[in-house]
Amino acid sequence: METNGAFSVYAFWGGIFSSVLLLVINDFYKSWKRIREKRNEQLEVHREYIRKMLLSVKSLIIRLEHIQKKDKIEVDMSRMRNLLEWYTKDGYYISSTVYLIAHVSCITNNYKKIPLSIDRNVSKISEELQSKLDKYNTIISTDSCLWYHFHVALGNSLNDNNNNIMTFYDFVRKICQDELYFQFVNQAYHFVKSLTDDKHKQFLKGWLQNLHEIEEYIIKSSLTPISSDIVSK
Repeated sequence: METNGAFSVYAFWGGIFSSVLLLVINDFYKSWKRIREKRNEQLEVHREYIRKMLLSVKSLIIRLEHIQKKDKIEVDMSRMRNLLEWYTKDGYYISSTVYLIAHVSCITNNYKKIPLSIDRNVSKISEELQSKLDKYNTIISTDSCLWYHFHVALGNSLNDNNNNIMTFYDFVRKICQDELYFQFVNQAYHFVKSLTDDKHKQFLKGWLQNLHEIEEYIIKSSLTPISSDIVSK
């Protein structure tokens, strides 16, 4: 009788212990699953921004390298006001260059607003990349009329009401329809036109060097798998 009673007690407490243990394990699994899902979600956000940033940086590099080979950018700036046709024909080259500069600024500004990932490795890479982006903003605003806050504001101006980056068409339309915006971006147009001047040769060289550093860091980092088609473009 006593043996059966002791066994019943042990069975009772053993059952309680097993139930509690299962609850703890279940709660732990749910917490681990939530953390993993959050980590994966954050990682996807970082990957998407990095992919877009790389494409944007590469596009600007290609354009600036093309400008490097030019003796002069021939364009009649007096016809740009409120004339949509100018932006798609005579003024397309300079307009698309201003857009590419603004696009890199916009996507790098937006990336800085993303919360750091809970993944330690991703967080470290993100911090290092943001440091390089800060250096980029400093370099582009040194010895040029694209002053730091103007360059940042130029990028922010590409964000629409839904915080999406405007297309080239929307960018041009905004210039044509908004007199205040036209006056704001006008300085960037004159800056691009002057990039072939002798005084900007060293500046352009340093600008490209910094862009290449950002490009190489993104490609070499483990933050996101970079497909060969992006690298080769």
